Amino acid sequence: KRQQLNTLSGKLEPALEPGIENAQTASTEVLNEILGKLQFTQHSPQNFTDGVQSIKNQIQTQLSSQSTIGNELTLTSEDSDAIDMIGLLLDSAVKNLKSESTTSKLLTMLQAPLISVALKDKTFFDNSVHPARKMLDTLAETGMNWLDVNDRDEKLYENVVEIVSNMSKNFNTDTSSIQTGYEKTDRLLQTLIKKAEAIERRQIEIAKGKERLGIARMRAEETIDGLIANRKLSSFTKSTMLNAWTDALVLTELRHGHESANWLAMKDAALKIICKDDSADSTQHAQNDQELTTHIQESLQLVGYHVDESVAAADRLLHDDTIEEQEELEVTVQAIPAERLKRNKPEFNLDQRQIEFMAQIKSLPFGTWFEFYSKETGKAERRKMAWASHTTHHMLFVNTRGQKIAEMQMEDLAINLSLGFVSIPTIDKRGFIERALDSAYNSLKDLLPGHAKDAK
Repeated sequence: KRQQLNTLSGKLEPALEPGIENAQTASTEVLNEILGKLQFTQHSPQNFTDGVQSIKNQIQTQLSSQSTIGNELTLTSEDSDAIDMIGLLLDSAVKNLKSESTTSKLLTMLQAPLISVALKDKTFFDNSVHPARKMLDTLAETGMNWLDVNDRDEKLYENVVEIVSNMSKNFNTDTSSIQTGYEKTDRLLQTLIKKAEAIERRQIEIAKGKERLGIARMRAEETIDGLIANRKLSSFTKSTMLNAWTDALVLTELRHGHESANWLAMKDAALKIICKDDSADSTQHAQNDQELTTHIQESLQLVGYHVDESVAAADRLLHDDTIEEQEELEVTVQAIPAERLKRNKPEFNLDQRQIEFMAQIKSLPFGTWFEFYSKETGKAERRKMAWASHTTHHMLFVNTRGQKIAEMQMEDLAINLSLGFVSIPTIDKRGFIERALDSAYNSLKDLLPGHAKDAK
């Protein structure tokens, strides 16, 4: 790394070099005094310098103004390297962020304090638990996930800006202001994470509830369809079975389960009503006892019928023998009524590779992240698989804030994986700043003599 930094120093523009015989390296105290003055121009997102190199030039200009004949103040090569490395670090950190993003502006507000940290403590670049490193990681996570969004929380934005601004204005060389800023930002972040987890749990509960409702409705419809298939029923009985009685079966399953005595009683009552109405089966279940009448009334009231409406409907289902016109009285019900076609699941013709992706999807734990690529822009959007059903193949995806961002079938996801529109990224568990530092070090390798030759 030392060789890399020395090479970098030769590549970046120096404002002053110790080429004079009487040159004197500036003390840390002098440098911190200069940086302290610069900090007051950087404590808002709207008022920051162009970059670390600009700060370095201003430092060197200030050193030049404080120099005297025969006593030229300048930076040591080590301090010069440290400043350059901070610049390269921040450049690497923000290069993947959106242009003019809040996160990049917040990171830029800390340029002067970070230079002070690096000048005093060179272990900043190697110590992953350094207070300044922890602060940058926390600030980056908060910014990228909660501030660089279209519907950001303005109160949160103001709080974070205030923390960073105070940290910049009140920075001291013992890093206590950075530690305080880290603790405040981390408390905010932990609150946001807990909020996101609560939102995600709520979305999962909703998805599970929708699945239970969908399964219950499918079972109720299939049950009623099976009971009325090829029967000759009055339009009133048919309509009641396809609508109110189906709804009553759904509600009964949600409350008691489809194997409960309540649900089985509902099914048995439906069969008695159908057999009573079917002229071809009029000898079966002909007895219209009070228990069945009461059951019908209670079942219809369960799904919104008023008492008098349920009484009238039960009486018509069991006792109305009025002869109507034949085409209106008897309606032959097909095995799968047209009203129920909408419940059919879409069919997928998966090839072998897509079948393999299906198997992989089913084996993935909840919480797995996917990257969805826009066909128009080619940009990737990260989505987390919060929940998936192996029964219905329905999947729920959320963003880092726990908000629902997409729902789809496993088959659709398998197809998109096979086409390259979706991928499963390798999770990098390193902190944001550690990744940026590694990127900065890797970029320096290209400057080292012999690197290009070795690469060949």
